Amino acid sequence: MAAAVTPAVVTVISRRRLEGDDNGLFQRFFGGEHPSVQGHGSGFILQENGTILTNSHVVEDAEELVVRLSDGQEYNATVVGRDSHTDIALIHVQAASLPVVQLGDSDDVRVGEWVLAIGSPFRASLGSTVTTGIISGKGRDDVNVTDYEDFLQTDAAVNPGNSGGPLVNLRGQVIGINTAIATQNGSSQGVSFAIPINLARDIATRLLHDGHVTRAWLGVDVEAVPTEAARAAGMPHPAGVRVGSVYAGSPAARAGLLAGDIIVALDGQPLEKVSSFRNRIALFRPGQRVELLLLREGATQSLHAVLAELTEEMREELGRRPRPRPTP
Repeated sequence: MAAAVTPAVVTVISRRRLEGDDNGLFQRFFGGEHPSVQGHGSGFILQENGTILTNSHVVEDAEELVVRLSDGQEYNATVVGRDSHTDIALIHVQAASLPVVQLGDSDDVRVGEWVLAIGSPFRASLGSTVTTGIISGKGRDDVNVTDYEDFLQTDAAVNPGNSGGPLVNLRGQVIGINTAIATQNGSSQGVSFAIPINLARDIATRLLHDGHVTRAWLGVDVEAVPTEAARAAGMPHPAGVRVGSVYAGSPAARAGLLAGDIIVALDGQPLEKVSSFRNRIALFRPGQRVELLLLREGATQSLHAVLAELTEEMREELGRRPRPRPTP
C-alpha cells in the first residue's frame, strides 16, 4: 500500500519575503537578495496533469511555491484556489502523466480501522515518511482549527510538515487530509486530525471550477436539543438541532421556521449534531431549495427554504452579533 500511494504524495515548499529590511542591512552583511522565510507541508496529486490537493495554511501568503515529488523532481506551482474556512487548497504544476491517488469514501470509515499517514514531517528532506495507526474517532467538531469541522481523529504519528498529506485506508484509498495535531510540545502525542475526503473532494471540485467557494445561508442560530426538550417532543433521545432564533428577512423566516422548532432531517437525511447541520447547509449552492423536517409542538412538519448566499460581509456582520444563550 505504501509503495502504491507514496509516489503520488508531494512536499510543498513555500517561500515569502521577510518584512522590515528596507534599509539594505541584509545585502551589506550577507550579500544576495532580500531575505525570505521558508516553510513546507505536504500534498497529494489528484490529476495526472499536475493538480494537487493540500491545506490552505500550507500555501497561505506564499510568494513562491515549489512542489517536490517523491523521486526528487521539483516544479514551480501556482495556487488554483483555496478556502480558509475548511483549510483546503488546490495547487497546480505544469507536468504530465504524474502518479495519482485513489480517493475513498470517508463516510464508510470505522473507528478502529488501520490507516497510514504519509507526508514530510519537520523538514522537506523527510518527504515520503510513512506512519501507521488507527482511526480513533469521527465527527470531531470542537478542534477550533477551521470554521466547518468534522474531523477524523487518528493516533498515527503526524507532525509539523505533515499538513496536507493523505490519510490512507488499508485499500490504498485516501480518506482524509492530515491537518492538525493536539500537542503540548509541538510534536505528535497520538492525537491528530484529518479533514474527511468527502468534504475535501466537494471543496476541491468547486475550487477547480470556480477558483473559490460560494456557500449557502439559511438564517438561523441553532443549538443542541436538550434532553427535556426531546422528551417534550416525544423523541426517544435527543437528535437534530433546535432553532434558537431566526433572522428577519432570511430564507428561514420566509420558509416559516420559528424559534423552538426541532429540525430532525435536512433534505431527507437525519441530523445528529449542530456541526453537521452547519456543514451541510454551507455545502449547498445559493438558490437551492431544501426540505426541512421538523417537530413543532409535538407534530411533524415539512418546510421548504430557498437558500441565500453567505457573503464575507455577512459572515463578519453575523460574527459581531451576540448569540442567544442555550435554553433548557
